[in-house]
Amino acid sequence: MAFTVGIDSSGWALLLMSLIIISVMLYQLRCYYLGQAAFDWHVVKATVAEAYVKVREDDDFNYEESAPHIEYKYKFKGRLFKRKRVQFGNLWSRHYDLSAELLRGVRLGGKVGVRINPKNPGQSTLKPGYHGHIITEMILGFMVLLVLLVFALS
Repeated sequence: MAFTVGIDSSGWALLLMSLIIISVMLYQLRCYYLGQAAFDWHVVKATVAEAYVKVREDDDFNYEESAPHIEYKYKFKGRLFKRKRVQFGNLWSRHYDLSAELLRGVRLGGKVGVRINPKNPGQSTLKPGYHGHIITEMILGFMVLLVLLVFALS
């Protein structure tokens, strides 16, 4: 005797949306964890290869966002790495001055301290910690999942 469950197209859509939301939540939790772990990572000197503020515009809503872009190179145990993570989390902001502030003191060809994961030296960040609102993001994610569950059960 086989047990089967019939799912219609709206059920598949709810399942897919739930999986996407859970994936995003897990990614954010991973970023938060790595950002906190970075406080204990090794610090090495890196050379700045690029440094500028990226800008993107949304014509539909008439606003502009910016984020710092810093590409750096460092050597660890004889291997050369080229990375660009400034900090874990979302650094895009509607306030250009916040992005520019993260570039203060960074100059092309200059040296910066980079925190590298000793277990995975290709993983690095300029600033330890997480930039964002992890509690708000998780609450919002759980609320959306709850709404999807209510729709699925009705």
